[in-house]
Amino acid sequence: MSEIFLTYGTGSRPKLNARVIALRDPIAVTEAHLQEVLKYSKALNLDATEFVETIRRRQVDGQRLSPEERDILVRFNSLLNLRHEEQVGLSKRFDGEAWRPEMYAHIRDHLKGVSKSVDAIRSTGEQSYYAGICEAVPTLDDRLIAMTVEEFEFLKANTARNIGDIKVPLDGPYMLAIMTLDRYFTDTLREKYGDAPSRLKYEAKRALTLAFAEKVVKPQVETLAKAGVRWIQLDEPAATNDIEHIAIVVDGINAVVQGIEGVKFSIHTCYPNRMPFIDKKGYALLFPHIFGLDSKVNHLSLELANGDKYEEDLAPLAQHKSQREFELGVGVTDIRPQPYAPVYNVGELAELVKSRLLRAANVMGDTKGLYASHDCGLRRVPLEYSFRMDEALVKGAELARRG
Repeated sequence: MSEIFLTYGTGSRPKLNARVIALRDPIAVTEAHLQEVLKYSKALNLDATEFVETIRRRQVDGQRLSPEERDILVRFNSLLNLRHEEQVGLSKRFDGEAWRPEMYAHIRDHLKGVSKSVDAIRSTGEQSYYAGICEAVPTLDDRLIAMTVEEFEFLKANTARNIGDIKVPLDGPYMLAIMTLDRYFTDTLREKYGDAPSRLKYEAKRALTLAFAEKVVKPQVETLAKAGVRWIQLDEPAATNDIEHIAIVVDGINAVVQGIEGVKFSIHTCYPNRMPFIDKKGYALLFPHIFGLDSKVNHLSLELANGDKYEEDLAPLAQHKSQREFELGVGVTDIRPQPYAPVYNVGELAELVKSRLLRAANVMGDTKGLYASHDCGLRRVPLEYSFRMDEALVKGAELARRG
């Protein structure tokens, strides 16, 4: 395979409807949901018998799924996603985070020192989440460490390709910090900074981010590195939301990767703040802070298709290449459901992918180190469309290689 415009999924993808519903209530799973499973399993040459029979058995006796039965459904969903990514030809793969519930809840529910808020922070259907409340120094329980390794070992055992092509996404420390209500560090630092509210807010956020880096994210990274993972993506979607906090983002990432050898690290950030602040906006806000990133962090995965301003968004990266050059995951498909969902036109979207990759290459002055990716995870789009988006991504990258 050509090394120009390699492709990857950014992380999450929609889960099978039957799996999601059955984990709540098997009786609510319809025949249409099961037929969807059979349709995709046939296309990917998978045997869905155990998956379907597990649900039907519980529909007859009216019982909830046992932990072992839930595991059957989750593993099948993981394998289905992996087979799809292999079949469609993504260069770097994962399983669409099939083992994980909502991204933040996946971590929050395995933290010591963090309780669950009673109020939903966001209320947009499946995108809703409940914040954690930090009441002590947060630490990770052993269950999540074990599951993180089990997740990778399952993929390693079932991949038909090189395990070095597996890219594992993890929530970054700053992301965890901004989604967690902080009582502990705010109270701890109040005596020192109580007369300067802005300074107190900053120092508390920094302390919480570093605690998440050292006590929550780094243990996962260390365990995955020992298991053989060679590429870890740290998700920091809101890296440019608060210009005063960009230094905190960098400090948190560096605390995670320090001392880790043999692993490639990338940062995924999306929806840059395109409203001008002083004389900068968008990804320009990352500079000069990202010059301080550890050298092991050499890849930035960027949301670009949503804004469709490749020339403007990538200009700062091109401008600073001589000081610090990064590989770039070029977001070339908009993950919002609205733009293309009614059409599902793979050919049309592939041409758009090609155009956007060539625009990015023109701005950067080279195709070296440019990857084709989705703007973000695909969990908000319909499953059928997510598969077609992958197909368009791969076809569009091939078209771009031909010029």
